[in-house]
Amino acid sequence: MSNFIVIEKDSLSKSTVNSANITLTEASIVHTKMHRDDVAEFIRDGNNLVLKLKNGEVVVIENFFVQYDEVASDLVFEEDNCALYWFDGVSGFKDIPGLEALLPAVEGSKLIGLLPWIVGGGLVAGGIIAATDDDDESN
Repeated sequence: MSNFIVIEKDSLSKSTVNSANITLTEASIVHTKMHRDDVAEFIRDGNNLVLKLKNGEVVVIENFFVQYDEVASDLVFEEDNCALYWFDGVSGFKDIPGLEALLPAVEGSKLIGLLPWIVGGGLVAGGIIAATDDDDESN
């Protein structure tokens, strides 16, 4: 089973989940280092997203399709060379420059709190730094 990192979009709290059942209680980014090709099938089951993996395992992300204050959850795959692919739930995958692209607008102070785990994960944090710098200049 692959580890998943769940980042709640509102509070920016992060937790690591190593389970076949992930329950979301608010709009979140579900981030995994699995490859997109590891998934044989994506199934919507009510508000849940079911991932049927090629190795026979099944991962259920409960409440994935529930929107909280009109904010939806996202599933992101991190593949070789830290390439990120966002599963849009409709037409497939889109590459994204970093996880911050999926976050709603947040205060600069919250963005600073994201830096340690984004940089620690080897992801590009340039967009966060730029957004923080732009926020400082507008004050």
